[in-house]
Amino acid sequence: MNLWTNQDYYCSKQEILLTAMSMPLIQVLYIFFLSGCSSFTALTNYFNSTDHFLALSDDPRVMYEAGAENFAKEISDFLPQAIRDVQRTQNSEFQDEVIIYACISQESFKKITGRNVSAMAYRGNIFLSPEITKNKRGLELYLYHELSHLLLYQNIGGYKYICIPSWFTEGLAAFVSGGGGAEKVTDDEVREAIKKGNHFLPIAKAGLKDLFIPKYASYWGIQHQYKHHMFYRQSMSFVLFLYKNNTLQFNNFLIDINNGKNFSDSFQLSFGTSTMTKWEEFKNHLEKSANRSFEGV
Repeated sequence: MNLWTNQDYYCSKQEILLTAMSMPLIQVLYIFFLSGCSSFTALTNYFNSTDHFLALSDDPRVMYEAGAENFAKEISDFLPQAIRDVQRTQNSEFQDEVIIYACISQESFKKITGRNVSAMAYRGNIFLSPEITKNKRGLELYLYHELSHLLLYQNIGGYKYICIPSWFTEGLAAFVSGGGGAEKVTDDEVREAIKKGNHFLPIAKAGLKDLFIPKYASYWGIQHQYKHHMFYRQSMSFVLFLYKNNTLQFNNFLIDINNGKNFSDSFQLSFGTSTMTKWEEFKNHLEKSANRSFEGV
């Protein structure tokens, strides 16, 4: 959900629970799941004020800190097409207005969100750091990635969102964005890692326990200099395989997910088999196509 650095974040379950117990359940879920793995940090920074942000005169959907107006204008230029593309790819529409917060610096972004990342869907909106503009196509990749998360969340809500495995939400977001969050790892590296058993498993169930034990790179023991990018790219590659292998089945599956249906049941109904069986098909495909990129699936 976030575009990671090389850091992981852990916190006391007791601290999370003490804070969460004083808040409505749906609000707690909302904070957790538009904040990725850093649950305690998300809670402690949730109430940081954004009152100092200014609305861009030409596009009030984009809010910016003083000095970040040019960054905000760049975002505004991408936003209309990005919204259309993400909606089309995910077969759904945003239910609420999309608001983007353009921070003046990475330090400001971290102060507001509490996270050492560069982009995140958080507090029902999207927060972006200017760090993303340092990479080629960075703004486009990060914006599309976070829009994917926000679109799914708006359509199904907090509780149903947490019942979708992270490999799929992150794989879908990376797929929709053309590799956002996975750009530091190549297809060949993914193929080699999977061949050696250095990979996640596409479990079909998720739920409340994932609040405290998020199933990202560290959970699966993925080893790589950019392990989160490796997890994202592996997830994206599997989602891409599902899409290219049978686009009609994939789109039917997405429609069911957007309608809030059970993930595991919808997968079985749409693809006619389990996630683990499809994973084995994916691995077999990798063996047979060792000299081709995943785009050629």
